[in-house]
Amino acid sequence: MIETARRLAKSDLKVNLVLSFVVGEEVGLRGARTAAYQVDPDLALAIEGTIGADMPGVPEENQPVRLGRGPAITVADRTIIVSRLLIEGLEEVAEEETIPYQYKLPTYGGTDAGAIHLTKAGIRAGVVSVPCRFIHSPTSTMRLNDFENTVRLVTAFIGRLPGLLR
Repeated sequence: MIETARRLAKSDLKVNLVLSFVVGEEVGLRGARTAAYQVDPDLALAIEGTIGADMPGVPEENQPVRLGRGPAITVADRTIIVSRLLIEGLEEVAEEETIPYQYKLPTYGGTDAGAIHLTKAGIRAGVVSVPCRFIHSPTSTMRLNDFENTVRLVTAFIGRLPGLLR
């Protein structure tokens, strides 16, 4: 989010951008819930690291995303089914900017977007994730190209708002 903010600072944004760094995702999505209530955005993207379990011995069905294949766009998890319009907007930007991407389709867990989309009258929310190994450990690792492509995707997506989501 910080690198996206740096890049967007050099542009003429057509939207009011608010960045919220929250805590408590793993213990009930607490920070996201209170931040979304206070900010009350029209659209929210949860930016996170996610499980890159593409390692020897891990069955393919237990590999929600893979390192080196770009940012992961969440379609659904246990806490949210992301708006098709939002998914298509992210796909459109990725394809036009030639940014590799993948889909995250976990059968477990959730993200801050799960709390955000249920706030007040409902907030359109989605998730873009950087694939990481050993997530939730003291030494999570990622590929720098996945990080860079995630920043590129989120930056370009925000730069094209509000016209992107009709």
